Order: sequence, then structure tokens, then C-alpha cells
Amino acid sequence: LHLPAETTFSVLSLAPVSVVSLAGSSYPLGRAELPFGVGLGVSNRATAEPLTATLHGGAALLLADLSA
Repeated sequence: LHLPAETTFSVLSLAPVSVVSLAGSSYPLGRAELPFGVGLGVSNRATAEPLTATLHGGAALLLADLSA
């Protein structure tokens, strides 16, 4: 994804458990399990372009604040 540096984004699981990797973010994840309804993927920041988000299993939604 091409998000400007310092863009705040969140990844939310839409399945009971989703498996996600993130690179180019303040809080990188490596095949992290994100349970539905848990805030582990909330309020991260892009640090490099491109931000790489990989969904290894489940279903997830990535939301970015582009208002800045």
C-alpha cells in the first residue's frame, strides 16, 4: 500500500482469528494472530513506503486515516 509516512492505520480481524504480517510500520507484525474484537492491530503508523500488509489466513480490514 502506498501510504504517506506517519499515516495512522488499523487492521481489524473480520474472522474469529486472522493471521497478518505488517512491514513498514511502527509496530511490525510477523504472522500475528489477530482475534476478532481485540485491539492488537489498532492505531499503527506507516513508517516507510510502501507499507506491506499480508493476510495469511482469515479475513481482515485495513483502515487508514488520510485526512491529515
